[in-house]
Amino acid sequence: MMPETPARSPLPALRQQLIPEALTGALAVVQARVGVGKSAFLVQAALEALLNGRSVLHLSLEGHTLEHLQSWYDALLQDLLPQRPPAALAELWRQRVIHALPGRVLDVRSLERVLGDLRQHLDFSPRLILVDGLDWSRPAPVLRAELAALSKGVAGMSAECWLSAPCSGDESAPQKSRLLPPLDAVADAIAAVVLLQPEGDAVTARLTHGRRRDGPLPVLRLHADTLRLLQGESEGEGQLRLPASAFCLLSGGASGAEEAFGECAEAFGLEEINFSFEGHRCQRNRGRVLLSEAELRQGDISWTYLTRRMQRSYPESDELRRVLQSIWHQVHTAAEVFVVGRLQADGTVRGGTGWAAELARHWKKPLHVFDQEANAWFSWGAGGWQRQAPPRIGRTRFVGTGTRHLEESGRRAIRELFERSFGARAR
Repeated sequence: MMPETPARSPLPALRQQLIPEALTGALAVVQARVGVGKSAFLVQAALEALLNGRSVLHLSLEGHTLEHLQSWYDALLQDLLPQRPPAALAELWRQRVIHALPGRVLDVRSLERVLGDLRQHLDFSPRLILVDGLDWSRPAPVLRAELAALSKGVAGMSAECWLSAPCSGDESAPQKSRLLPPLDAVADAIAAVVLLQPEGDAVTARLTHGRRRDGPLPVLRLHADTLRLLQGESEGEGQLRLPASAFCLLSGGASGAEEAFGECAEAFGLEEINFSFEGHRCQRNRGRVLLSEAELRQGDISWTYLTRRMQRSYPESDELRRVLQSIWHQVHTAAEVFVVGRLQADGTVRGGTGWAAELARHWKKPLHVFDQEANAWFSWGAGGWQRQAPPRIGRTRFVGTGTRHLEESGRRAIRELFERSFGARAR
């Protein structure tokens, strides 16, 4: 039996398989933990609409560059329709607009201005609106008012709207009678919810809110990065490889390993986000994100737990606490973690960035460590470290971190990791 590979199809059809009935004038949500694939699902829904002759407006509130989103569209469509002539692709893209709205808040007045400009200058009226990156942490009354205004606008245009939302509750066995937080507080404003969940090397998608009229609810198995449908046996079809510009390095921008990861990300054309905080000195300012005190507290941890977990003591300083909190943000939003440093006899990774490895293990994320002393890569599995063949970057959102004391072996390992993943030539 051959491994599962993405099934090639003239249409993605994920949304159609999950919800066959029309959602005109309604709001629907794709929900998942951070890094599972909400944005990829929205791109699939957009392609499905475009290939059925429906115009699409994709609103990004998360700060993704337009190039990053464009890369997803280009790679997925080229894989679906490799023989489509360039003129036909250009015509297809004329029916899609990608627009960035900063702040993670959907100001309906701003949306109305965007739609008005599109109608006036481009004669463009979307039939599908995608909203990626809305801040769902705000009070329920605020969210309900915002969603109600959006729903009214969508209904007035006879359009369909999909939003992405995180999971902040236990998703292992959601109750049929209620939605997972934060959607449970605004259930009456949402017509349908699709839940994405990691399952081994794949992602499952299923409807958890809304009704189907044609039998039992399907559970679709999807590729972990592209969200394409998987099939059990396939011959001759290779796995789609997204371009480097569709990948995003998450790091801290510190000297040493993080600086080397960032330099490679820039050289190979990847997006880069470096989490930092006020007063913290960084070597990498490209894609720098300053975390507020409230955001830092999301990654807070008991010093007793930290020393017990890492089996060593740390000085209780505000600076170190903030560094560890910022590492939480790196790993929490990533789908894969790469660390350069040194493995210790107790199974931990030496230094403060060893906390990234511990978080990856705790959250069961793919974890790869290059041990500079052993000059080899190791992966975590079956309760221990296993020497592995040099890995490739397999997930579009990944952490690159490690020691400040970077040796030539570690620098070479980082460079070769990017060369294996994206080709030998940097741009």
